[in-house]
Amino acid sequence: AHMGPAFFPWHRVFLHLFQEQISAIDPSVVLPYWNWTVDTAPDSYLWQDDFMGGNGVKAEGEAVLTGPFQKGKWAITVFDYGDTNQFPYIIRDFGAGSLAPDLPTQEQVDEALAIATYDAAPWDSTTPASVSFRNFFEGWRDCAEQMCDPNAGVVNTCTGGHELHNRVHLWIAGEVAFAHELMMDHDGMTPAATPEPEIILGTMAANSSPNDPVFFLHHVNIDRIWSQWLARYGQVYLPESGGPYGHNLNDLMWPYEGIGLQVSPGMMLDSRDWGYVYDTELT
Repeated sequence: AHMGPAFFPWHRVFLHLFQEQISAIDPSVVLPYWNWTVDTAPDSYLWQDDFMGGNGVKAEGEAVLTGPFQKGKWAITVFDYGDTNQFPYIIRDFGAGSLAPDLPTQEQVDEALAIATYDAAPWDSTTPASVSFRNFFEGWRDCAEQMCDPNAGVVNTCTGGHELHNRVHLWIAGEVAFAHELMMDHDGMTPAATPEPEIILGTMAANSSPNDPVFFLHHVNIDRIWSQWLARYGQVYLPESGGPYGHNLNDLMWPYEGIGLQVSPGMMLDSRDWGYVYDTELT
């Protein structure tokens, strides 16, 4: 799903499957997009009680206590690689820390859209962002190496910042606290252990970030911007071959193949083939 050319088409499939599940409950509900270059305030409508709920509450370990997905109403049961905390509720800390103090701007989106090449070798997070719309937009900067570990997942080593897609995830998540500063466990009842200092990140910073429903509004916006890029440069995709398996034009993408859904990046280049178009594409 990340750190490779299939970033955009993989998530388009993911959004399509989620939309199908929503439509089975209520066909009138269509996934909206959150334009995070416009609605940038922590008190914008997105974060109100009748939509996504608000920011986390510091006294409660930055747990979300408002809206339909608040602690006690929305239980998380799927956790990330190596997550020893496994807090069963959404954690948010808007803009906290140095990783992502603010959201991306339209100027940054325009800079991404100006890159005419979809992707380039070596087809991962180490690809120079200047020649890769995909890597520029995914948000990796100055990455030296990337590896895939069966326990840790796909990990990389980067010295640059986190931009665009990554930045939105990290702005929502925030850098909640240093573990050694937490006086109580997140159940609010038992004394906290005192592990080595580490930054605890919110829900949207994890590979299990779809636990926070705002994930889908964020990724629909990303899908919308990819549609703008495709409209500008044509329905092109790289690599056609020679990249990692699952990321070439006609490769079947994992894990969809394992659940009987045979989809390739090349099949996802026109949203109209999947029954939708964005308002920003209509003239």
